[in-house]
Amino acid sequence: MSDIYNGMRIIRRGTTNPGTLGGFFTFGGDEIFGISNNHVLANLGQCKMGDKICKSGSQIVVGSLQCWIDINSDSTNYLDVALFKLAPDARPYWRMLLDDKTVPGEIRMAEEGERVYMVTNNGSTKQGIVSQLFIDKEYLVSLGDNEYAFTGLSEVTSLSGSPFSEPGESGSLVFSLANNDVLGVLMGTNENNKTRSYYVPFVHDNLGICAVYPSIEVWNPYKNFA
Repeated sequence: MSDIYNGMRIIRRGTTNPGTLGGFFTFGGDEIFGISNNHVLANLGQCKMGDKICKSGSQIVVGSLQCWIDINSDSTNYLDVALFKLAPDARPYWRMLLDDKTVPGEIRMAEEGERVYMVTNNGSTKQGIVSQLFIDKEYLVSLGDNEYAFTGLSEVTSLSGSPFSEPGESGSLVFSLANNDVLGVLMGTNENNKTRSYYVPFVHDNLGICAVYPSIEVWNPYKNFA
């Protein structure tokens, strides 16, 4: 039995750039899924269902790619999200949640000015404040050999003056500081001001996953632990 946890650095087998396992979710059934970005798990669409997802720096398989939201360089994008199904011998747990070491809260939208945090790869936390919600202008990000335009992202500004996120932390979840509610999944850093980072908000349409799995109605953090 291998333990896997939010904040773990993960990589799709065959690629070179790791990201972060944000956390664990269920969709009304018994299966458990891990979440990160498309650009971490699905290699911008250069992938296939069932591709192995490994713990970075090892050959330990933690799951297999299950679902990803397409990203296009010739149109505006809203979501940078992918899911993988946990390996049969993987035991998930949430690590280092502030004031609640067992489970996160619910999924909801953030409020502007709200204090938030994320769990880093080494298990520590970084704190920030939601400085903008659902930004309607395009944010350009370089992924692979192309630039991709995203809109509808939310912005977190670091409370410490140092970067809120670093390379390799893409895919981390953003939590509310007040009650550990899940707000979204980290996408990247503002290259012109590294104290600011952007995340994909978790909204009521299940991050667009319902377009792939029309029967999915329940989107909940995993809360049953061995």
